[in-house]
Amino acid sequence: MEQDKKNVIKLIGIMIIYILLSALGIFSQIEIVLLPIVAVPYTLFCMRNKVNIQLQVLFHAVVGICIYLISQSLIGVLIYLVSVVIPAYIILVLYNRELPLPNIIMNGGIILSVVVFGFLFLMKQVGLDYERQYGAALDLIHNEFVSIITSLG
Repeated sequence: MEQDKKNVIKLIGIMIIYILLSALGIFSQIEIVLLPIVAVPYTLFCMRNKVNIQLQVLFHAVVGICIYLISQSLIGVLIYLVSVVIPAYIILVLYNRELPLPNIIMNGGIILSVVVFGFLFLMKQVGLDYERQYGAALDLIHNEFVSIITSLG
């Protein structure tokens, strides 16, 4: 029973981390590049601790509702699902099958690539072109660096 309380406290801590990341705008349209990185805390927690499925569903529901309330956008919740929930469970399924680490990385990377490209395709159909936004952000950064370098030299 004591271990269950510790697991719940840890899970609440991870939940707070994801809610704070949402408040910082990580689950917005531009930060989609960070997809695999944000799934690490939840994945490691699930690898080390046994938590029942009802608590996991409650966890994702609370985080999803908080992300929606903070961002006022369903896109933020979808990005959370694609960047945290799906990668975490893909890695956990591969880990529970006791595959060697290189196989987990390779298979997980392929599956996550398909998920991300599917998400980008669906968002393009909805009207959000992440490729164009990413290119515009790279152009902005390039122009800033060029102006800084030309002003120094």
